[in-house]
Amino acid sequence: METGIEQLPSAPVGAKLAHHEDGVGQVPHRHPNLWKREPAGSGERLVIGPSSGCLDLFLQLCACAQPPYGLLYVLSVPRDSEPGRYQLEGLLELEELKQFVQPYREFLEGDARHHLWVSSHDRSATLVYDKHDLIYAYGPLDCYLGVLERNGVAEGEFELPFPHYHNYFPEFDEQERAIVGGNAWTRTPIVPGVDD
Repeated sequence: METGIEQLPSAPVGAKLAHHEDGVGQVPHRHPNLWKREPAGSGERLVIGPSSGCLDLFLQLCACAQPPYGLLYVLSVPRDSEPGRYQLEGLLELEELKQFVQPYREFLEGDARHHLWVSSHDRSATLVYDKHDLIYAYGPLDCYLGVLERNGVAEGEFELPFPHYHNYFPEFDEQERAIVGGNAWTRTPIVPGVDD
């Protein structure tokens, strides 16, 4: 039966962040491959909007921090698990960090239900890959800037589209179960205003 209502397509699986275009519906949002400085506490942080390859860039930036690393997986909008801040038990060297994220690469880059935090053991550096496909970098800014330059990420102003959509795909539910259930975590509650 014809309803007369046009069904607009949703963003394709793997489009973590989307915005609306009239007559089209949800379309994937890609950042303009820029970074900017922002005040953070008593210092500054970098906000980085890569146009692609977010996880690869994130791992290159992690190499600027002093290993070993602590890893925090924040599941803010679960589809099959308990929400929370999942702190990995133990510390990881850089190669171990890369090996840890590899099986979850498509899930981490393609679904907005989570954030990933990596901190140096001495807390002098923290990197956050968030649900908006943005990277927040605290600590050795000069080293981070070198990585960004080598990857063609330029300085410039950019904003998130408004309105925008976070996509949570059922196709990734098994990956959610795997990352939460397949690792040794200490879970604490979500921090309102930080994790949502």
